Amino acid sequence: MKKSKITKLLPVAMALMLFCPAFAATNKASSDQVITVPKFINITHDESSVEETSATFNDEYTTITLDAAMNTKFKVITNNPDEVIKLTATALADGGQVNAIYGDDTDNLRLVFTNNGSDARAATQSAVTNITGGTAAPAQNANAIAFTLTPTITPDDNSGAQEATPTKEADGVKYELSNGIYEFNYTLAQTAVANTFSTHDTDGTYKATLTMSQVSP
Repeated sequence: MKKSKITKLLPVAMALMLFCPAFAATNKASSDQVITVPKFINITHDESSVEETSATFNDEYTTITLDAAMNTKFKVITNNPDEVIKLTATALADGGQVNAIYGDDTDNLRLVFTNNGSDARAATQSAVTNITGGTAAPAQNANAIAFTLTPTITPDDNSGAQEATPTKEADGVKYELSNGIYEFNYTLAQTAVANTFSTHDTDGTYKATLTMSQVSP
């Protein structure tokens, strides 16, 4: 009887050996821990910028001098080595905003201010175009005055920033940046560009708005 029981159990044991794979022992295991770092950009306006002043004139009202040297400062922080930003400017003309920045190249910029008044004090788009087109004539650019705008761009070497690569475009300046921290300072001349100021420019508040924005990616 004992032999019979053993004989019956042997096939079952062999079957278990056939259908149960052998366990392979290892002495190492690994786990991939993955963090996704998204692209980052922060463009801020420096509150220390000088953005408002008054003006004085000579006795013939043929020259204008700003009482204070105005400037606009922007700070850009990015982790993207292929970042592209752009400086643009607008001014009020014919009831809407028009391009107010022009110049021969990225280092020789000019900014047009327009009178924000109404009726006889309002500027027209053609007045702005007369200045930006390079054929400025006082009688044709009433209530629009241009000033030279000088850029100073400072990359923070400790942040990994490198020299910005500027490109002049019809409506502003495009800058290619590497990852890091940059300071952009735009200083306004205190005297007007020739043939943009005269008695055709009435009293009132003249304004231009500079904007720094991301354009790519």
